[in-house]
Amino acid sequence: MPLGWALIGCAPVTAPPLFNRDVRDDVVKTPPPVVSALRRDDTVDYARQRLAGAPLVARGVEFSGDAVGFVRAAFWQAGIDLVDAGVAADPSADSMSILYRSVAKRGWLHNQTPRKGDLIFFDADDRGAALAPAQVAIVEGIADDGTLTVVGAFAAGPARIHVNLRQPETTTTADGAKLNDLLNGGRPVAAGALFRAFADPFRGGP
Repeated sequence: MPLGWALIGCAPVTAPPLFNRDVRDDVVKTPPPVVSALRRDDTVDYARQRLAGAPLVARGVEFSGDAVGFVRAAFWQAGIDLVDAGVAADPSADSMSILYRSVAKRGWLHNQTPRKGDLIFFDADDRGAALAPAQVAIVEGIADDGTLTVVGAFAAGPARIHVNLRQPETTTTADGAKLNDLLNGGRPVAAGALFRAFADPFRGGP
């Protein structure tokens, strides 16, 4: 069903690429060093707990129940404010545009293999023509085949979905394994085909 509007060894081993296609030019190619694995765990644990519909209250602050509020609450719980005050001062910008412009301004966007706790942005359709994405969620984990589990707030509420950027338009394998959930209720599209960018807020603040 569409969700609508979400090696360690002696010698180095090269992991298979996460993508089978080029990503858009608006993502940063070389991310700076990553910090604080513990804060990643805190963020993802908080998000998982909200899948059952618990209120989005983090450190005494209540957030909206939409996609942006969901991720802001999870990061606020880990001590990270995703929103840049200067970007938020634009009265013409909506919450998704403010979030995306904030992480872009801070140099957090990337197209590398994500880590647990990274943000993932999706477009409204597979043309990717809009300036801002339509959906944001949090990377929960990544399987050996490249399939991501992602948690966020979607049209039907908080949910966990699957995203595979190696096979972005395939929903299931021949043996029934889930690769991509469907997004965009008007014209359902595999989540991988709607991918725009990742963002890593754990690199350090501005």
